[in-house]
Amino acid sequence: MFSNAKKSTENIYINNSMQNILTLKTNNSNPILLIVHGGPGSPDRPLVCKYNIDLSNYYTIICWDQRGSGLSYCKVDLLIDLMLNDMKTLVELLIKKYNQEKIFID
Repeated sequence: MFSNAKKSTENIYINNSMQNILTLKTNNSNPILLIVHGGPGSPDRPLVCKYNIDLSNYYTIICWDQRGSGLSYCKVDLLIDLMLNDMKTLVELLIKKYNQEKIFID
C-alpha cells in the first residue's frame, strides 16, 4: 500500500536548544509514533522515509533529530539526563499539539 503522507519539517525549541522534527501524516487523528534514532551520529530519517512511509497510513510519524545530530546538530556535552529531559518535553508537546492521551515510541 502506498502512502499519501504529507511531509513537513519544523524547528522547535526544547530546553533552550533548537531541534528539528519531520512529520509524516495522512490524518491528524492517527496515533503518534515518535521515532527515536540511535543517537548522535546516526539519524535515521532517510531510512524511515524510504522503508516505513506506509506506517503513516496508521500513525502520525514524528522523526526527531535529537540534540547533537542531523538537523539538530550543535556542539554540546550530551548527558543522559539532558537527553531524557528533551524527550519528555517533546512527548508532552506532541500530546498537547495532537490532542492525544499517549504516544508510541520506537
